[in-house]
Amino acid sequence: MRANVPLHFDFKENDMKPLHRGKIFIFKMLFAYASFFWYACDTLEEVELANEPPPTYVKPSFLDNGNGTITDTSTNGIMWAKCAYGEGTTLCSGNAEKIPYNTAHSFCQNLALAGYTDWRLPTIAELETLSFPDADYTWFNNFGVLKNEYWFSSDLENDVFVYSIKLSTRDISKSAVDSTTIMRYARCARAVEP
Repeated sequence: MRANVPLHFDFKENDMKPLHRGKIFIFKMLFAYASFFWYACDTLEEVELANEPPPTYVKPSFLDNGNGTITDTSTNGIMWAKCAYGEGTTLCSGNAEKIPYNTAHSFCQNLALAGYTDWRLPTIAELETLSFPDADYTWFNNFGVLKNEYWFSSDLENDVFVYSIKLSTRDISKSAVDSTTIMRYARCARAVEP
């Protein structure tokens, strides 16, 4: 049978300082947690999202749902708000307006259209489905507006920059997230099952 002897920890050679059992338990637990997290973090695989291939979309085929929405009935899985910002919500009788990014982002996030509330700014790949040369875009109120520059959402967004694309040339540009002078068009989208 072992005697109940206080535990010691050797801080310096020949300098034994008694420690309480509770402190040793805490030290061992902290060491165990630190070892676990070091191992867990060390074994995580780094994924470079910028190197991930973008989704591949096919030539779109559009269906006007008659409720202010247009569904791409191809395998792309996109539903569009028929009207761009400023044109209204269902009849597209107004004029599309260029707006700053924060206004566009807020507009799409808060849009309630045709019973859906999960609207957002489209991704760049989704917007590019609006620039196929041989697709039918007659559902657009003003086809000339379609070929202009639109805001898009991206994993590249941060606290400093946001992005837009000019559909006629597929040129991408970036601007300061809080800029109130750089204006682009906005058209909201949502994902649907293809």
